[in-house]
Amino acid sequence: MPKGPFLPSEFTPTEWSTAADKASFGNTLLHFLDSGCSRELFTKKFYNRLSMTFGNIAHYNLEGFYDTWFTRDRHRLGFVQKLLRWPCHGDPRFTFSDVESAIQRVMRERNYLGRFELGAAEELRTAEMKDLEPAGSEVPEAAASAACRGTAGSWRCTNRACGHSYEHRCPNQPLLTEKESLWAIPFTMTVTLKSHLR
Repeated sequence: MPKGPFLPSEFTPTEWSTAADKASFGNTLLHFLDSGCSRELFTKKFYNRLSMTFGNIAHYNLEGFYDTWFTRDRHRLGFVQKLLRWPCHGDPRFTFSDVESAIQRVMRERNYLGRFELGAAEELRTAEMKDLEPAGSEVPEAAASAACRGTAGSWRCTNRACGHSYEHRCPNQPLLTEKESLWAIPFTMTVTLKSHLR
């Protein structure tokens, strides 16, 4: 009994592959995606078939293919999107188009796209939070306020190369309205860029 939703009776054999081969590939691909694209499940046999379906290319070898599609959450999301967009060309007597269509159907039913979008969003959030961490020791708020000399509208540098880690708004600066902030953002960016280009 195959581990997965596909049975050989659902597929048309080709001259080179049996219906059982097609069902096995479909089940293996779904299991691989369910595992979070585990490297241990990415075998040579699986790679060989996957590189010939869904419009994929070999990417030189097994390692190149895996590195291209499965080492980051955003790459895995791109892979899932690619699978779901593929138009499944060809006659199932000569291609794997029937198993490709069946895989797409199950992927939609199980909401693989939503699952992988969540993973990519979490990866992005984690990276952004890491970028917000101080480069060295955190500057206390009192020292940050003193660094801006207490003048309304002064900002600390956001360039990590100069040693500051956070953009700091002086407590004396009033909050801007939405319309005012749209004008202030380009001005702040220009001032910051000019000060670092000297």
